[in-house]
Amino acid sequence: MKLFRYLATLLFLTCVLSWIALVILVVVANLSESVSQLASESLSTTLAVGVYQAIIYSYQLLPLSVLLGFLAFGAYLARRGELIGFYGAGFSILQLYAICAGPLVLLGIGHFLLGEMTVPLAYQRLDHLASGQFRVMDSMSRLYQRLHWTRQDQAFFYLPHFDSE
Repeated sequence: MKLFRYLATLLFLTCVLSWIALVILVVVANLSESVSQLASESLSTTLAVGVYQAIIYSYQLLPLSVLLGFLAFGAYLARRGELIGFYGAGFSILQLYAICAGPLVLLGIGHFLLGEMTVPLAYQRLDHLASGQFRVMDSMSRLYQRLHWTRQDQAFFYLPHFDSE
């Protein structure tokens, strides 16, 4: 049981760390592109823009970070010789995948909840910031376009541009 917990924790941590690193890189690059416009705003506005962008990009980057985390997990185990030890102890590749299923299911549920609850709210807050506080919307207008999420039966649709009539 300790072995299973060790592997599941290691996989979860590598996925989360790669997720955090990717989100920070993308948000910092995005904020540095619009530094001239954000320089005239207050620090709280700039931080709010960064936080909302981090929420949006964390939703978009989670699948990539799970892939990178899984690759880093396998490389870590192989480098330390633990994969050979698992195979020598009689573990099959399917048993290792079964151990990895738990953290991946947790990350999948988190991804679903992030997309359903926080991303539409973050888009709404960014739209509010753009319409209320930013006077010039040149380079940042691609981030603060009017958005619409709609649900039809069991399908969710994201419409980047919509006509209210």
